[in-house]
Amino acid sequence: MKQTLIAPLIVSFACLTPAQDQGASDTTAKPVSGAGKAPVPNPDPRAHEGVWKPIAAVLGGVRIPEETVKAITLKVTDGKYEVTIEGKEES
Repeated sequence: MKQTLIAPLIVSFACLTPAQDQGASDTTAKPVSGAGKAPVPNPDPRAHEGVWKPIAAVLGGVRIPEETVKAITLKVTDGKYEVTIEGKEES
């Protein structure tokens, strides 16, 4: 059951907002010189490190309730991630 929940949660973190400012440098994409060109992504491997909170999630085509989404936190450090759900005990 735990593995069934974790995989969709990882995918759902595509819609994330940073939970707190980690003091990181500007990691936004920068436009390439010349009009009409796509922005160049930041190659910094640590650009996604920090604590993140989802703003929405979908599981099996069904939107997860807002109170459940608010309980989810993703922490990314040193290329590793940790997903926690407040109020849930691991069994």
